[in-house]
Amino acid sequence: MMQLGNDTLDRNNLLEEFKVEIDGKIISSKTKVILDSKTGLMLAIISRPQRNIINVLYNNAGIIFSKQDIKDIGWPGRIVSNSSVVVAISEIRSIIGNNKIITISGEGYLFNNLL
Repeated sequence: MMQLGNDTLDRNNLLEEFKVEIDGKIISSKTKVILDSKTGLMLAIISRPQRNIINVLYNNAGIIFSKQDIKDIGWPGRIVSNSSVVVAISEIRSIIGNNKIITISGEGYLFNNLL
């Protein structure tokens, strides 16, 4: 178990299969390929850490996750720099849209499910 903000997240949950759809884009734990939900065509390639981050933020929309939380989600058990988080969030935004992950200055990131 890891502490994330005020909650705890079981590391085993990060290993479970998931599939989310965000604005017509299907993101799955089974593949690096992001598919268009209407055509089934490939839209992008995304890494496992990025998929884990999307999954947790999406399923906990509105909750702020610190950079350390994001590190623990994306790279459990590994030491990574804050720049890895910034790059991952930037790449995620380029795929799912800039308005979906909001930066809360000095606190972290949250998934905005209102837009």
